[in-house]
This record gives sequence, C-alpha cells and structure tokens, in this order.
Amino acid sequence: LLGITLYLAITGPWSNDGILYDGPLAHLVPAMSGQITEWHHRGKLLLIPLVVLHLAAILYYKIWKRTPLTKAMVTGRASEPRASVTGADGGITGARLVAGLLLIAVLQAATHALPLLRPAWY
Repeated sequence: LLGITLYLAITGPWSNDGILYDGPLAHLVPAMSGQITEWHHRGKLLLIPLVVLHLAAILYYKIWKRTPLTKAMVTGRASEPRASVTGADGGITGARLVAGLLLIAVLQAATHALPLLRPAWY
C-alpha cells in the first residue's frame, strides 16, 4: 500500500491530463508525459483494491480476532508498548518526536519548492 502510494507520488508530478493541467515536472519530459500519465492511472487502479483489502483486514482483526488495531493506529500505542519506541512514561521518545517533525518540515519544504521548477508562463 505504501509502495503504490509512493509510486503515485513519484509519477504524479510528471503526468498531465492532456487538456488543462500539467504536473509541475511534466515540461521536463513532454514526449514521455502521456506515457507517465497512463502509468499513473494504472497505479490508481492498483491502489483502490489495496485500500479495500486494508480496510477488510482491519475489520477482520476487529471482529474475529478482537484486536483493537484502529485505536493503536490513531494513538500510536498498542496494548503492550515496545520499550524501543516509547519513553519511560509510555509516550514517544523526544528523539523520535524531533526526527518526525524534521522529516515533516523537510517534506513540506520540498513539496512547496516543487512548483518553482516549472517554467514561467508569460
């Protein structure tokens, strides 16, 4: 699921819709942009069944195995927290929190800088 999502994130900026919208990097490969768009749409067709399978697995664990996965996904804490991930109080360690926030900041900056690569339309 994460691999297909990454694949869509990589092919999306290179794709276009053929009418109005071009991805921010589509101008770099105008001859290949149509083919990359087709690959991108095929990735979407793979993503939808994987999301359905993911939701079915969550329901299976909740109904038949009686394991509260949803709460663990939202809170980040399983019923038995691992010592390597959590601090003494049961929360996320400070180093992991800082690393996560730095990763978010770098990815956000890269996302906002991506349109700057597009040529200006005058």
